[in-house]
Amino acid sequence: MNEWVEPDDSFIRAEFVDGCALDRNMQSPCILWTTPGERSYGIIASTRSTVEALLILPNAGTTEKILWIVVILLVVGYATGAWLNRRRSKALGTWLQAGLGSLGGRPTWRWIRSMTSGAEVTIADAARPFSKIQMAYFLLTREFSPLWGIERLRGKRDTLSVRAELRGQPSCEFEVVPLRGRLRRTLDRGAGDQPWQWREMPAGLGLATRGQTNGKDARAVAKFLERYGASVERLSLRVRQPNLILFVRLTGFEQAPLTEFLQAVRNVVGG
Repeated sequence: MNEWVEPDDSFIRAEFVDGCALDRNMQSPCILWTTPGERSYGIIASTRSTVEALLILPNAGTTEKILWIVVILLVVGYATGAWLNRRRSKALGTWLQAGLGSLGGRPTWRWIRSMTSGAEVTIADAARPFSKIQMAYFLLTREFSPLWGIERLRGKRDTLSVRAELRGQPSCEFEVVPLRGRLRRTLDRGAGDQPWQWREMPAGLGLATRGQTNGKDARAVAKFLERYGASVERLSLRVRQPNLILFVRLTGFEQAPLTEFLQAVRNVVGG
C-alpha cells in the first residue's frame, strides 16, 4: 500500500478488548480497514495507544513517521515476545512440576525477576543421591527483538541449570565442556600444579579429569552425553558444594519426561 487510507466503517470489524484492538475473526490484536477498492489491510497493534499512533501517522512528517514506526515495532515486539515467553515459561514450569515427584523432598518455587524471565525450584531433603537440588530455567529476551537476535547469533538458547548437593562425597571430580571452547582454555589456565587430562566425548565435548579415574565413571558420562550431549553446555562434578553443576540448552529434550533426564543425572553421579 503506497499511501495511508483512513479507516472507514469497516473498522467496526475490530473491537477493543482489555485495551487492545481484537479482530473478531483472527482473534489477535490488530486494526483493520478497507481501501476504496475493497482490499482489506491490517496492522498488528498491541495497545490502544499503538492504534492511536497509527491513526495520526498521516499527519506526521517523514522523521516523525519513522520514529513512530520504530516505536510501534518495539511495542508490538515487546508484547509478542512477552506473550511467547509467558507461554514458554508456563510449559517449562509444567514440565518440571510433573517430574519433581521422583526427587521427593519439599519443593519451593520462585520467579527469576518475572514470569517472562524464568523460574527456580529448590528441593530440600531430596531423595538420594541428592540432599538438596536446585533447578532453574532462563529464557531468552524475546521482549526486545534486537537483543533477542544478538543472543541467537551468539548461540544462546533457553537454558536449564541444575545445582545439587550430594549426600556423600563424589567418587571423582571431572569437568565436561566444549572440547575446543573458551571454557576449556579457562580451566587449563586455572589448573595450577594439577593439570586436567582431556579425552574426547560425544557432541564435540571434552571430559577433563585429574589423577586416577574409574573407567566406570567415564562410561557413565559418555552414556549421558550420547543422549544429551547436543544440549550440554557444562557438566561439573566436584568435592566442594554444590557438588554437581549442569547447564543444558532447552532445545527439544524437554519434550521427554523430566524423570528420564533426572535418572540419567543420577547415573552420572553414581546414585
